[in-house]
Amino acid sequence: MRTFLTGQFFSTILQLSCLAVVWLMAAGGQAVAAEKTPPPNPPPIDQQCETEIAVHHQKLFADYAKALSGLARSFQEKADLDNLLLVKAEQDRFTKEKTLLEINVASGPPDLRQLQAQCLSLLKSTKEHVACRYYQGADSLKKKHTREGDIPKALAFKADMDRLVAKYPFLVATPDPAKKPDQPAKVEPPEPDVKPVAANAVVKVEDLYADYVKDANVANQKYKERKFTIQGEITGFYSGSGSRDFGVALKVPGTAWRIDCLCSYRGEGSIVVNNDSIAADAVVGKKAPVIIGTTQYSGKTEHKFTFLLWIGETRDFTGQCQGVIGGRILFEDCTWADAKK
Repeated sequence: MRTFLTGQFFSTILQLSCLAVVWLMAAGGQAVAAEKTPPPNPPPIDQQCETEIAVHHQKLFADYAKALSGLARSFQEKADLDNLLLVKAEQDRFTKEKTLLEINVASGPPDLRQLQAQCLSLLKSTKEHVACRYYQGADSLKKKHTREGDIPKALAFKADMDRLVAKYPFLVATPDPAKKPDQPAKVEPPEPDVKPVAANAVVKVEDLYADYVKDANVANQKYKERKFTIQGEITGFYSGSGSRDFGVALKVPGTAWRIDCLCSYRGEGSIVVNNDSIAADAVVGKKAPVIIGTTQYSGKTEHKFTFLLWIGETRDFTGQCQGVIGGRILFEDCTWADAKK
């Protein structure tokens, strides 16, 4: 096998990296266990976000180091001294610096450049996804406390959002530098009269995506802040802020987009998200990763497992659409229907 992408070893490394980054990364890298009392003085949200990003980046760097070793062995077996020396030089640099930046991309063999480009892309998407999740979590809590009239708590979460934006400017839209502050507003044609989606409507993910691609403003008039049902194939899970909270990602066929549904488990006990320590196939007869409801009987070692959701099935989720946020269409306060027979 010649190249990094087609070699069995490197394919395995990339598959593990991508799976970990896209979904296990989004899950915070840890399984959600039984409910725990929060620490008395948790660090600020921006520090929690920064720490989580660093943890996931270290995992990616470990995979990058393994891939470099495999690439070096490949060139060694082919007696390709020139390319072997270039890979060895990158291994030495990475061992000392423990990081990978754009300026480190080599002008060596295509396999090495492609590996570096993929790693940089995963590092960037990891940071963006984790930061977006923390930002949206703070925004949801800010709205919740505002509705409840708890202004001090709402202001505290607003301050958390401001600190996140200061560290990660991509969380907010960049203003157009060509537009002067005192420039008169452009006269736009009147927006079409759009009928809001019905509360009992069931919208498929591809139809929702098509509406947003066609005209995001019109789609927002139809869907944003409206509660309805979205139907799609589950492509991943990630954990939420509590032991009963989790997110479900729905695949938009043929695109890199996805639709996220933020859910809360209302059964007994807590939930397990992508928990490799549980043999999901043996417990519920489905292959991991899955979401499982768990109840631990008091004073006993016996556990009760209730199968909830699994990747690859098509489900209906009912929640409030928040529009496009961070390259995804977000739904909040979601519930899900039983699988169709």
